[in-house]
Amino acid sequence: MEIEIPIEARDEAAYQKEQKKATYTNIKNYIKERYGVEVHSSYIAQVRRSCGLDMRECYNKSKKEIPIRVSQCPDSKAKYIREALAYFEAIR
Repeated sequence: MEIEIPIEARDEAAYQKEQKKATYTNIKNYIKERYGVEVHSSYIAQVRRSCGLDMRECYNKSKKEIPIRVSQCPDSKAKYIREALAYFEAIR
């Protein structure tokens, strides 16, 4: 008994465009591969805000009355994040 399963070829252009999006994961991977440095998501969010990029509301925000203290992004990592945002064409 033989079963045929059709497999659609992946559109390479669409795949490349998807890989070029400035997602937090893509930004983290870019910086890790290029500089060997890991950056936290909160650092990326801080740099995005400072660049004036649109931010969505955080879906898992703490409901505590006293907010959790978030450390500031070091200038060295902010430089890497800005470079990654420029690479992914999110900023100029």
